[in-house]
Amino acid sequence: MIKNTSLADQVYEQLERGIILGEYEQGSTVTEKDIADKLGVSRTPVREALNRLEHDNMVEETGKGTKIIGISEKDIITIYRLREMLDGLCAVEAAENITDDEIRQLSDILDYSEFCVMKQDPDKIRECDNNFHDILYRSSRNPVLYNILIPLHKKAAKYRWLTISDPSRAQLSAQEHRQILEALKKHDKEMTKIAMVSHASRARQAMEKAQRNKRMEENG
Repeated sequence: MIKNTSLADQVYEQLERGIILGEYEQGSTVTEKDIADKLGVSRTPVREALNRLEHDNMVEETGKGTKIIGISEKDIITIYRLREMLDGLCAVEAAENITDDEIRQLSDILDYSEFCVMKQDPDKIRECDNNFHDILYRSSRNPVLYNILIPLHKKAAKYRWLTISDPSRAQLSAQEHRQILEALKKHDKEMTKIAMVSHASRARQAMEKAQRNKRMEENG
């Protein structure tokens, strides 16, 4: 049974993770009662969580239940490729506009992230990753870029469950963040762009590898 003051958030996280990891098969239909019974909660937080997932285009209400949509492998790879292009543009503007306070915030987040990597805490690693990129994107002072990149990053972050469980990838990602931060401290546009694009590219490659491994496991 889930026990947390933020029950709806916990149900949402559980369902989101379950969809990503294939516990809920794409195309299958679930009901509020089935989920509530499985998680040991009332139907109210389940309903709220499903509404949020429908807004995220992860599920679809059919009238006879909730259909699992998820995100296809093709979709997620497209998202990563878009990030490779747009992160480079964002990096140039962030290197020019980032403030000392934002650099301190990024440094604090990264210090904590490295601690979480050492402790192998994927939930906290994912949280740190989201916070790191949110501040970085904001520092570009470009609301158009921010409003495009944040939803893309959030959708990509959904699939980080397939990679952050690998300690070696989590450690490499932290190192890549450190390289980005060092370039930002120097306000070096080209260095920041190279570090950002490299990070996005390696993240995509890790995702493709994780997807291949997952298919191999499923096929025996």
